[in-house]
Amino acid sequence: MKAFGREGVRYLEMQVSPWGATDAEGRPFFAEDYSLAYQARLAQPDALATGVTARLQIVVIRFLPDAEDKIRDAYAFFDAHRDLFVGINLDGREDNGKGQAARFTDVFRAMQRKYPRIPLAIHAGESVEADSNIRDTLLLGADRIGHGVNILSEPATYLLLRNNRYLVEINLVSNRLLDYVTDPMQRPFPVLLRTGVPVGLNTDDRGMWDSTFTDEYLTAVENYNLGRAETVSLARNSLVHAFLDEPTKAPLLANYEKALAVYEARYLTADWRAASTGITPIVSNYGNKAFRLTAPANLGELR
Repeated sequence: MKAFGREGVRYLEMQVSPWGATDAEGRPFFAEDYSLAYQARLAQPDALATGVTARLQIVVIRFLPDAEDKIRDAYAFFDAHRDLFVGINLDGREDNGKGQAARFTDVFRAMQRKYPRIPLAIHAGESVEADSNIRDTLLLGADRIGHGVNILSEPATYLLLRNNRYLVEINLVSNRLLDYVTDPMQRPFPVLLRTGVPVGLNTDDRGMWDSTFTDEYLTAVENYNLGRAETVSLARNSLVHAFLDEPTKAPLLANYEKALAVYEARYLTADWRAASTGITPIVSNYGNKAFRLTAPANLGELR
């Protein structure tokens, strides 16, 4: 939260699992205590001072043999903790028989018959091969699609997403480092952005890549010549499609627009270099390697 807050991020949805955790002494941490522990931590002064609103998604690893049971557990746990938990996510490799979305059709439909609506943000289309996983994920009831690398290989699903309410979470750094997209000109991101598919940028796994949101935006701007309106729309889309109740979401959107106006008045001027004097940038190891960026403080050295 501190790291994201320094970059101006206002809202964060973290993927967590309430099962199998232990405390500092290695004792089992029961699921019912899990939500209370997060609520207590998020209420502490240093967390509040970040300016970041945090909520949780329950993540289920899709290729495990007991994934269906974990989905049932996730729905039951979520329904009892709707104040902090805002969504359910299927994560992990989908490019094998155990991880494909169609495997979970029956269990998701059974849960949707049993529980009031629960938002779904599900990884789909993280593959170099054409497949039906994005379509099948939408059939599960997904509101947001994670990655969508092969989305243009399925024209009917691509057309369904255009000017619709589904957000595609784009992960430029992750897709490059995992070799899903080695040529930036083959990424679907700019096509989706410019043909009416709602998209937002995502770090995917900030800790593993030692990367930042800045790296995602710089990758997008440098490779695809993003205009100002396009760049701004990415953050706005993320807030619009956040799994938040409207009374919580509306102030975040208003705050974003206000901060954007302050930024534009200060830096989108002829003397922007002078206005930037005194700013100490934070550069990740990824930013240093990929863009040759340097700064007095490196992200990996911050505590």
